[in-house]
Amino acid sequence: MPYFIIHITGSTLKGRCQTVETAGYRGRSRRQEPKGKTKKERKTSHFRTVRFGGFDENQMICYLWDIVKSVEAAQDAGNGCGAGNRRGIGNSRETGNGRGDGAGRDADPLTRLGKQMRSQIRVEIRRYFVRRRRRNVRMALSMAAVIVCIAVVFGCLIGVDRVSGNSMYPYLNHGDWIVYSRIGEKYQRNEVIVFEKNGESMVKRIAGLPGDRVEVNSSGSHVVVNGQEIQEDYVTLSDADVGNKKANTEKAEEQPGMTQTVMNGQYLVLGDNRSVSIDSRDSSIGTVPSGEIQGRVILIIRGNGG
Repeated sequence: MPYFIIHITGSTLKGRCQTVETAGYRGRSRRQEPKGKTKKERKTSHFRTVRFGGFDENQMICYLWDIVKSVEAAQDAGNGCGAGNRRGIGNSRETGNGRGDGAGRDADPLTRLGKQMRSQIRVEIRRYFVRRRRRNVRMALSMAAVIVCIAVVFGCLIGVDRVSGNSMYPYLNHGDWIVYSRIGEKYQRNEVIVFEKNGESMVKRIAGLPGDRVEVNSSGSHVVVNGQEIQEDYVTLSDADVGNKKANTEKAEEQPGMTQTVMNGQYLVLGDNRSVSIDSRDSSIGTVPSGEIQGRVILIIRGNGG
């Protein structure tokens, strides 16, 4: 590293290093192995590593500032020795003694010291940038791994959707967010599922499993499965129970009572708010094939409508 570059940046390095020195935060010297222990040597650095494999910037600045001060001191000493060398040469010509040769020999170690310091600076800076490049690569790989994990989780394991309408009131309200699990293909009665019908995602509760014979009266107040009436405490039967929450809900025509045997691979679904729900009682919906089911609801995040 040329001397004039070190001299220009010296004041900046000195200011930052003094701040760090005040806080008692300086770089550490290389560790030495105790005697008697044999350990494979590896490249080390004077700087403490930080997260993702980088170096502490303040430690590096302090260390380089120490080197700069050493180089400047060596050059000042070299200039003094140079003057002494010239005086020694004059004296040797007059007196014939060997003082000039001694001063010339003293200048050689200073030159070697300057070269050693510059070489050490280059080595440390090279190590710093190598570690920083590795840190950036690790950060990029970590971010890519996180993105892949998120894509896998939301694409294969879970899904998120927003409820539109009050057909599942009071279990779900308009504006609620639901998280549903895509894991598993076997569903049980009374589970709330998300399925796709006519290009639209819908949320309903399973009332009939494959092979069940299901009877539902016109108002939906009575559901009989395989000759046994199902107790449904979660069902809303009239518009009066909904009150003001019926704004912007799904509207359904009054539907006659139905009796149906659910085919294999199909599920009969009903909405909890039977007076407004469009579900398997409507011919446009019918029973839901298992292939159209996206998952079962596992979490509800209440929205403004809750």
